[in-house]
Amino acid sequence: TDGNSAQFLQTNGSGVLSWADAGGGKIGQVLTTISRTASETNSGNSWGNLMSLAITPSASTSKILVLFNANMSTNLNNHVGIKVVRGSTDINAGDSGSGTRDCFTAIRHMSDDQYHVSNFSGQVLDSPNTTSATTYYVKGNSNDYYYFNRSFTISGTTTIQRPRTSSSLTLLEVLA
Repeated sequence: TDGNSAQFLQTNGSGVLSWADAGGGKIGQVLTTISRTASETNSGNSWGNLMSLAITPSASTSKILVLFNANMSTNLNNHVGIKVVRGSTDINAGDSGSGTRDCFTAIRHMSDDQYHVSNFSGQVLDSPNTTSATTYYVKGNSNDYYYFNRSFTISGTTTIQRPRTSSSLTLLEVLA
Protein backbone atom coordinates (compact mmCIF):
# COMPACT_ATOMS: atom_id res chain seq x y z
CA THR A 1 0.00 0.00 0.00
CA ASP A 2 0.94 3.62 -0.30
CA GLY A 3 1.52 5.80 2.74
CA ASN A 4 0.32 9.39 2.86
CA SER A 5 2.34 12.62 2.54
CA ALA A 6 2.93 12.78 6.32
CA GLN A 7 4.46 9.29 6.51
CA PHE A 8 7.80 7.67 5.72
CA LEU A 9 8.85 4.12 4.93
CA GLN A 10 10.67 2.37 7.79
CA THR A 11 12.27 -1.02 8.27
CA ASN A 12 12.40 -3.25 11.33
CA GLY A 13 15.97 -4.24 10.47
CA SER A 14 14.90 -7.69 9.20
CA GLY A 15 13.59 -6.63 5.80
CA VAL A 16 10.00 -5.89 6.85
CA LEU A 17 8.87 -2.47 5.62
CA SER A 18 5.96 -0.42 6.92
CA TRP A 19 4.61 3.13 6.77
CA ALA A 20 5.11 5.27 9.90
CA ASP A 21 4.06 8.77 10.90
CA ALA A 22 6.78 11.37 10.55
CA GLY A 23 6.25 12.45 14.16
CA GLY A 24 7.51 15.71 15.66
CA GLY A 25 9.51 18.54 14.29
CA LYS A 26 6.63 20.22 12.51
CA ILE A 27 6.09 23.94 12.98
CA GLY A 28 2.83 24.67 14.79
CA GLN A 29 2.90 28.48 14.69
CA VAL A 30 5.19 31.36 13.82
CA LEU A 31 5.04 34.80 15.46
CA THR A 32 7.27 37.77 14.75
CA THR A 33 7.71 41.35 15.83
CA ILE A 34 9.82 44.03 14.17
CA SER A 35 11.09 47.10 16.00
CA ARG A 36 11.89 50.15 13.91
CA THR A 37 12.07 52.54 16.87
CA ALA A 38 15.46 54.00 17.76
CA SER A 39 16.17 54.55 21.45
CA GLU A 40 18.88 55.65 23.87
CA THR A 41 19.09 54.04 27.32
CA ASN A 42 21.30 54.66 30.33
CA SER A 43 21.09 51.16 31.76
CA GLY A 44 23.41 51.61 34.72
CA ASN A 45 24.17 47.87 34.64
CA SER A 46 20.47 46.81 34.56
CA TRP A 47 18.93 44.75 31.79
CA GLY A 48 16.42 46.72 29.71
CA ASN A 49 13.77 45.24 27.41
CA LEU A 50 14.49 45.78 23.72
CA MET A 51 11.79 43.53 22.24
CA SER A 52 9.24 41.07 23.58
CA LEU A 53 6.77 38.60 22.14
CA ALA A 54 4.30 36.16 23.75
CA ILE A 55 3.40 32.71 22.45
CA THR A 56 0.96 30.10 23.77
CA PRO A 57 2.30 26.60 23.00
CA SER A 58 -0.33 24.08 21.88
CA ALA A 59 1.28 21.26 23.91
CA SER A 60 3.53 21.09 26.97
CA THR A 61 5.96 18.96 24.93
CA SER A 62 6.44 21.67 22.30
CA LYS A 63 9.73 23.49 22.02
CA ILE A 64 10.06 27.17 21.10
CA LEU A 65 12.72 28.21 18.60
CA VAL A 66 13.69 31.82 19.33
CA LEU A 67 15.32 33.76 16.48
CA PHE A 68 16.51 37.29 17.13
CA ASN A 69 18.26 40.12 15.34
CA ALA A 70 19.12 43.21 17.42
CA ASN A 71 21.06 46.24 16.15
CA MET A 72 22.86 48.17 18.88
CA SER A 73 25.60 50.62 19.61
CA THR A 74 27.16 52.12 22.71
CA ASN A 75 28.96 55.31 23.56
CA LEU A 76 32.69 55.43 22.91
CA ASN A 77 35.02 53.05 24.72
CA ASN A 78 32.09 51.21 26.26
CA HIS A 79 30.46 47.78 26.11
CA VAL A 80 26.97 46.55 25.29
CA GLY A 81 25.54 43.04 25.67
CA ILE A 82 22.28 41.21 25.04
CA LYS A 83 20.50 38.10 26.25
CA VAL A 84 17.23 36.22 25.67
CA VAL A 85 14.88 35.66 28.59
CA ARG A 86 11.70 33.56 29.00
CA GLY A 87 9.59 35.35 31.61
CA SER A 88 12.29 36.01 34.20
CA THR A 89 14.53 33.05 33.27
CA ASP A 90 17.68 33.50 31.19
CA ILE A 91 17.63 30.91 28.43
CA ASN A 92 20.89 31.55 26.63
CA ALA A 93 23.18 33.50 28.94
CA GLY A 94 26.66 32.37 29.87
CA ASP A 95 27.68 31.24 33.34
CA SER A 96 28.02 34.03 35.84
CA GLY A 97 31.38 34.30 37.46
CA SER A 98 33.08 36.71 39.75
CA GLY A 99 33.10 40.11 38.09
CA THR A 100 31.38 38.87 34.90
CA ARG A 101 28.14 39.66 33.09
CA ASP A 102 25.91 36.76 32.04
CA CYS A 103 24.87 37.48 28.46
CA PHE A 104 24.48 35.86 25.06
CA THR A 105 27.06 38.10 23.39
CA ALA A 106 28.66 41.50 23.83
CA ILE A 107 30.86 44.02 22.00
CA ARG A 108 32.97 47.06 22.83
CA HIS A 109 32.90 50.17 20.70
CA MET A 110 36.20 52.02 20.57
CA SER A 111 36.80 55.72 19.94
CA ASP A 112 36.57 55.35 16.15
CA ASP A 113 33.29 53.37 16.30
CA GLN A 114 30.99 56.34 16.83
CA TYR A 115 29.07 55.69 13.59
CA HIS A 116 28.92 51.87 13.89
CA VAL A 117 25.88 49.77 14.64
CA SER A 118 26.63 46.19 15.67
CA ASN A 119 24.30 43.36 14.73
CA PHE A 120 23.54 40.75 17.36
CA SER A 121 21.69 37.75 15.99
CA GLY A 122 21.18 34.25 17.17
CA GLN A 123 18.85 31.41 17.94
CA VAL A 124 18.03 29.25 20.92
CA LEU A 125 15.73 26.25 21.24
CA ASP A 126 13.78 26.42 24.51
CA SER A 127 11.59 23.87 26.31
CA PRO A 128 9.08 25.92 28.33
CA ASN A 129 7.01 22.81 29.32
CA THR A 130 3.74 24.73 29.41
CA THR A 131 0.57 25.50 27.46
CA SER A 132 0.24 28.93 29.08
CA ALA A 133 1.09 32.18 27.35
CA THR A 134 4.85 32.64 27.62
CA THR A 135 6.70 35.89 26.92
CA TYR A 136 10.22 35.99 25.48
CA TYR A 137 12.39 39.10 25.75
CA VAL A 138 15.56 40.32 24.07
CA LYS A 139 17.30 42.48 26.70
CA GLY A 140 20.19 44.93 26.48
CA ASN A 141 22.73 46.05 29.06
CA SER A 142 25.67 48.40 29.38
CA ASN A 143 27.51 50.02 32.24
CA ASP A 144 26.54 53.36 30.68
CA TYR A 145 24.46 54.28 27.62
CA TYR A 146 23.41 51.95 24.83
CA TYR A 147 21.56 52.73 21.61
CA PHE A 148 19.02 50.47 19.96
CA ASN A 149 18.43 50.65 16.18
CA ARG A 150 20.83 53.59 15.83
CA SER A 151 24.49 54.54 16.18
CA PHE A 152 25.98 56.44 19.12
CA THR A 153 26.59 59.52 17.00
CA ILE A 154 23.57 60.84 15.14
CA SER A 155 25.44 63.62 13.38
CA GLY A 156 27.81 63.34 10.46
CA THR A 157 28.46 64.62 6.99
CA THR A 158 26.67 61.77 5.19
CA THR A 159 23.36 60.07 5.91
CA ILE A 160 25.01 56.67 6.23
CA GLN A 161 26.84 58.09 9.26
CA ARG A 162 23.43 58.41 10.92
CA PRO A 163 21.98 54.93 10.41
CA ARG A 164 18.54 53.93 11.62
CA THR A 165 18.01 50.18 11.60
CA SER A 166 15.34 47.66 12.50
CA SER A 167 15.48 44.61 14.75
CA SER A 168 13.29 41.52 14.99
CA LEU A 169 12.21 38.70 17.27
CA THR A 170 10.60 35.53 15.87
CA LEU A 171 9.13 32.59 17.81
CA LEU A 172 8.41 29.20 16.21
CA GLU A 173 6.54 26.45 18.02
CA VAL A 174 8.21 23.13 17.20
CA LEU A 175 5.75 20.31 17.80
CA ALA A 176 6.87 17.15 19.57
